[in-house]
Amino acid sequence: MTIEDQVKDMILWKYGSLKRFSDVISIPYTSLDSILKRGLKNSNSVNLSKICFALNIDLMALLIAEKIVKIVPTTTEPSKEDNHIADSGERTVFSTGVVRDMHAGKGRMDLLPFYAILELSKHCENGAGKYGEHNVDKGIPQHSLIDSAMRHLFKYAACETDEDHLLAAFWNLGWAVNQRTTHPELIDVPWKGKL
Repeated sequence: MTIEDQVKDMILWKYGSLKRFSDVISIPYTSLDSILKRGLKNSNSVNLSKICFALNIDLMALLIAEKIVKIVPTTTEPSKEDNHIADSGERTVFSTGVVRDMHAGKGRMDLLPFYAILELSKHCENGAGKYGEHNVDKGIPQHSLIDSAMRHLFKYAACETDEDHLLAAFWNLGWAVNQRTTHPELIDVPWKGKL
């Protein structure tokens, strides 16, 4: 069963029909139907946020892990059903004897360049102070991100020090990669479809 099928079942169980659900969350029925047919990852972030909020689904778990994780309010005691631990069925046994559910394809967060990510988070913090939190989540046309990244790389290569050009290039490239999932409609570069 696909994630979209699971979401559709949750909608039908909780709201009785897709039409009623679309009315409640203020998304046209045709858009909701399209989202469920084309895939949740192909939806725009606003509609996907509305769907997840109405169904108490963790948005990040849905996008990153491709799993439905119910959000349990902290003011209530979680039921045994809500406290379910996801299980891939694959196990890794460590030298200490500890057994964990792990499998390839999840990504290896422990291999990320820690200091680069830390510096990027500071750059994001500065940007949030200047433009507002989550401003970038609204979407930036891909050509603009690529243009900015290239300009910052050239300035870095030319030893310009008026700002951290390497970090600014990293930020633009990071969001360009992120938007391939969150805003595919904004990929407007001439080579789109040839990648």
